[in-house]
Amino acid sequence: LAFPMVHGKYTEDGSIVGYLETLGIPIVGSDIYSSSLCQDKVFTKEVLNGNDIPVVDYVYFSDSDYKLDKEDIFKKIEELSYPLIIKPARLGSGIGIEIVNRKEELDNAINSSLDYDERFLIEEYIEKKREFNCAVMGTYNKIQTSAIEEVINEEGICTYQDKYTLETSENPKIKKIYPIESPKELVKNIEEYSTQTFRLLCAKGMLRVDYLYDTAKKKIYVDEVNIIPAYFSHHLWTDKNIDYREIMDVLIKQAIDGVNHGKK
Repeated sequence: LAFPMVHGKYTEDGSIVGYLETLGIPIVGSDIYSSSLCQDKVFTKEVLNGNDIPVVDYVYFSDSDYKLDKEDIFKKIEELSYPLIIKPARLGSGIGIEIVNRKEELDNAINSSLDYDERFLIEEYIEKKREFNCAVMGTYNKIQTSAIEEVINEEGICTYQDKYTLETSENPKIKKIYPIESPKELVKNIEEYSTQTFRLLCAKGMLRVDYLYDTAKKKIYVDEVNIIPAYFSHHLWTDKNIDYREIMDVLIKQAIDGVNHGKK
C-alpha cells in the first residue's frame, strides 16, 4: 500500500497514482482522475463555477494563446477588476505567482510566469480578506468535515519558503487559529461547500479546501483545493475527537476497499 506524499507536477497531479494503480498497489487518497482535476486550477474552477460553487472572477489562457494574440487575452482580462493575481494552473506552493496592480504591469507579470507552466489563471485579488481552511475525509457517500481554521498572514501571500522552510518552526508571518469563532452561517457555508466540492471533484480519502472571505462584500469563495494536504491536516480533526491513528485507519481501509471493489 502506498501513501502518495508528494507535491507538484508529475506527482500530485495523478501521474504517480496512475502508475501505482497499474501495478495493483492500493493508493491512499484520490485516484488519477480526481488528482489531475484538482491539480489544475483551471479545471477545478470550471467544475466548481459550473455547479454554482462561488469562486472569484477569473480568466484563463495558455502560453500559446498569449503568444498568438495577447491583445485578445488583455480584452478578457479587462473585464476583471484590479488588483489581479496570476497563477500557473498546475503548480502550487506559491510558485510563479504574480500580483498585478494596474494594466501597465500586466505584460511583464505574465511573461515572468511563462517559465513555470503552459496554462495560467488570472483572478481578482481580494485585498481585504480572511482566509479559511477546511479538511474533508471519506468517500462520496460518507463524508466528514473537520474543524475550520483561519490562516492569518501578515504579508498577504505565502511564498514557497513561508510554507515549507518555516513550516515546522515558529513562523512570525503566519498564524493559524482553530476552531474559528465566526458566525454560524459562515461556518455552515464552509462545511456545505467543502462537502459539495469533495463530491464534485470525485475525491477520496482526504483533501483540504481553502477559502477566501471578502470582508467588504461579506462573501465566501472557494480558492483552491489541496488533494494531498500537508500532514493530512490532522490538527483540524482533534476538535472532532479523531486522532492521527484513526485518520490513518480510515484512509488505509478505504485504499484497500477500493482495490477489492475494482476486482469484483
